[in-house]
Amino acid sequence: MLINNLLTSDHVRFFSLARYALSEALRVSGVGETDYILIPEYICRDIIAPININNAQVVYYSVGEDLTPLEPPEMWPKAKAVLAVNYFGFPQNLSPFFQYAELTNAVIIEDNAHGLLSKDEKMQWLGMRADIGIFSFRKTFCLSDGAALVLNKNQASIPMKVQLSPTGKGFNPTARIKCKIKDIPFIGVYLWVLFVILVRLFRKLRTGHAIPTMIKSHQYEIPYIGNPHRTLLNQLKRYNYDEKNEINRRRRLYHKVSIMAQNRGLVSIFDYLPDGTVPYGFPFRATEEEAALFSKRVRWLGLDLLKWPDLPDCISDQEGYDNIWFVNFV
Repeated sequence: MLINNLLTSDHVRFFSLARYALSEALRVSGVGETDYILIPEYICRDIIAPININNAQVVYYSVGEDLTPLEPPEMWPKAKAVLAVNYFGFPQNLSPFFQYAELTNAVIIEDNAHGLLSKDEKMQWLGMRADIGIFSFRKTFCLSDGAALVLNKNQASIPMKVQLSPTGKGFNPTARIKCKIKDIPFIGVYLWVLFVILVRLFRKLRTGHAIPTMIKSHQYEIPYIGNPHRTLLNQLKRYNYDEKNEINRRRRLYHKVSIMAQNRGLVSIFDYLPDGTVPYGFPFRATEEEAALFSKRVRWLGLDLLKWPDLPDCISDQEGYDNIWFVNFV
């Protein structure tokens, strides 16, 4: 089981947020003030903060409609480390990244924040295929926070910092509350819908926005502390025995939502669901109006629809990156 492997490995460190895991990954990679980090243009702006706090510089590579690199690796800017992202839990083809590493000696960091429990076509765990892997448990299970850094391959001999003490109070404490409400037999989904409506109403009265808006400072600093929640490791031990059920639940949801989407002319970004993939959600392209209508349909399944990501400042106007939505399976 993957979770058990992570819990028992000497080459894993746990954090509250995957952003802290990336920051440590850059440190382990020997990234310095004059070094460049190569990341995809299609990425959440929050990922920039770990690079900034390590005083490194960002360069980008483009991705196509299928979210794979648009250009061959010999055309990518030279960098000390390169980020490969398993978008929405689907395996990124790492062949171009291995080619790039051969050309530049760059460290490959596999961003698997979306892909806990997913495997590729060779049945290898995502996040364990490159030099360094990053996980975000809170994007798979009902946790208020939780992330991990894993040193793989030739990085495993590099000394790691001592594990931070689990003293966090939770970056998003309401996450577990919402999941507990949904689990109430018969009426859980209805109570969850009411809870979401009330939370968004309160947020709109307090901030003027029903949905959380992007916070520009998150591109330059990481909110909250790096220490994981005090119950994280115990919660992961419990989820360790529930891996198979979670895998089946997410794959069933993907097929169900896929049919609902196709009936409304909405098509997933990915052509099919590979055997080993455990989807973070159902991703698709749509207008604001189409997404709003579909949101009302999936809400009664106890699911939320979100737009992802908040792009970095210099990428926000790029075509094809700002119309992707996903039905969140957490």
